[in-house]
Amino acid sequence: MTTATAWQSTLEQEHAAVYGYGLIGGQLGPDSVLARTGLELHRGRRDQCAAAIVQLGDTPVAAQPAYNPVTPVTGPASARQLAAAIERDCAARYAELAAQPDVPTRMFGAQWLRVSAIQSTRWTSQIPALPGIES
Repeated sequence: MTTATAWQSTLEQEHAAVYGYGLIGGQLGPDSVLARTGLELHRGRRDQCAAAIVQLGDTPVAAQPAYNPVTPVTGPASARQLAAAIERDCAARYAELAAQPDVPTRMFGAQWLRVSAIQSTRWTSQIPALPGIES
């Protein structure tokens, strides 16, 4: 996978994360602050991905009009499940960035992977064995 491809893949996932966090925020009551934090975090990452892609001389992939969440959001429990799934899916993309040959991309990937693991733990109270890698 090229560095540009890894950034595009991550950007696609960030678009989906922003959409997903938008869905869950209204279902969480007191945890809505955590959802807002996640939303802002992923918006920032989305923008950083787009900037990295432009810097590489490519055109950033556009967001889809809507995304199909992995779980329907019908209340607080399903909202928390979706948030954890978003972080898990993003972690897989961050692991791809962390595997790239250039140091700045690897650093973004590693830092984002760490934060995503922390976010996921906040949603599930479980620490992933190896964030970004499915067993």
